[in-house]
Amino acid sequence: MTDENSSQQEQPSVPLVTFPAVLKRLDFQQNLKADEYRRLEVDGLQVLRAYCQEMTLGMAYEQYVQSDENLSNPHTLTRGNFKNSRRVHSLGWSYIGLADLMDQHLPQLDQIPPDADMFLTDAYDGRAIDILVWACTQFRGINVANATKLLYQKRPRLIPIVDRLVRQAFNIHYIGGYAAKDYRAAFELSFQRFREVSSGSQHAVDRIMTSISTDRSTTGGLLLSRARVLDVLGWSVVRQMGD
Repeated sequence: MTDENSSQQEQPSVPLVTFPAVLKRLDFQQNLKADEYRRLEVDGLQVLRAYCQEMTLGMAYEQYVQSDENLSNPHTLTRGNFKNSRRVHSLGWSYIGLADLMDQHLPQLDQIPPDADMFLTDAYDGRAIDILVWACTQFRGINVANATKLLYQKRPRLIPIVDRLVRQAFNIHYIGGYAAKDYRAAFELSFQRFREVSSGSQHAVDRIMTSISTDRSTTGGLLLSRARVLDVLGWSVVRQMGD
């Protein structure tokens, strides 16, 4: 009996990741009422496993991020990066309209190490946000979601993917309009919210990261960054929220 109880006690608990203030809809923050926020807790490994098994385009996107072709161009948004971003619904731009951005060396990225990690340091936040704001304000069709889907590919540990569902999951409300200061505020809040969720569920997220580093069958052989794991969990939470 003692052995059985001991065995039960040693069973690992479910790694629950908490999203404390999920938005039921996106709007300017001042227009949201208290009942339009929802606290959600998810089994991180279960949700991650389901995403990796079911979202084939999302996994194809990640496979390209970790491909030799992408890794050999750490400071350039290649045509391959733009094609890859289409896999995760990067819409509203055209190849012709972004010809001046495509296959061009981006000196802003020279100052950010390829392995810079938002959860280890905030030293590169400013530079990352600068290039995200630059992309949004200088190129037609590049918004918050598209900028992060493109530049995440270059710095996958530093730049989180922030589309509509992720904004809802992390309580990243719409801010102002389309001025540089508004984009900057949105990206600054994105970095803040990702760190808050990670910190609030640190033990669970640490367990997930350890699990997928020792057994990559969960993620189809890929080692996802902490930022990507959190983005997948948040995206999945909101996608299933109405179920």
